[in-house]
Amino acid sequence: GATATIFSATATIFPAPQSYLLASTFANNGDVSVGGTLNLGGTTTFSGHSSFSGSGTVNIEGNLDWLGTEVANFSSLAAFNLVQGQLIVAAGLTFEGIFNLYGGILMGPGSLTIANGSSMTVTSGSYSPTTTDCSGQCPNSLQNGIQVINDGHLTVDTGQEILVGNASVIENVGTMTLDDGATFGLDSDDSAQAPENIINDPGATIVIPSGATATIFSATQSYLLASTFANNGDVSV
Repeated sequence: GATATIFSATATIFPAPQSYLLASTFANNGDVSVGGTLNLGGTTTFSGHSSFSGSGTVNIEGNLDWLGTEVANFSSLAAFNLVQGQLIVAAGLTFEGIFNLYGGILMGPGSLTIANGSSMTVTSGSYSPTTTDCSGQCPNSLQNGIQVINDGHLTVDTGQEILVGNASVIENVGTMTLDDGATFGLDSDDSAQAPENIINDPGATIVIPSGATATIFSATQSYLLASTFANNGDVSV
């Protein structure tokens, strides 16, 4: 029930450039009220009724382990950014708010649901992370059997790619927009695949804007023949 408050300022808990800091842990079992910007490196664990509140921005630059089955109502935040870090979902997490991936990794074995009225963007927007683990932007990927269920609006920005690996699944229940050059790929060394990697449910819509070209599993890579796109809804091209 405790609350930590960050006013109109930028605060950092374990800076991300130093890889050894992944062994450092911030365990949040209460509320963190962010009025400015909070950068989280190292490993952050959320359990029980952990939350972020306030009107600021949270940047995950290390590992965030979400241990329980929770509804994360971050709708008051300006943005929740996974910046070349990892979000590890152990059970079931429902996200409410604005979620941006800047070269982030979503890890299972649980499920991440983007709630109705909320959004997740695989973004090409500018961000200057403190991490130096990747040259440029790390690839966005789904690993360890995570199921991402989009009941809101999922956007893959221009030129961005999501790698789907280790029997992970994207299920579209709402609207998915694939901008020009958006790509869904598969890890070349991935031997454990789900029966259906991308599912477009009845009543759901995938939108490719006018003049845009998007790719769902490139035919040039033979190992991708094991990957599946199951369309039960609408694809607007």
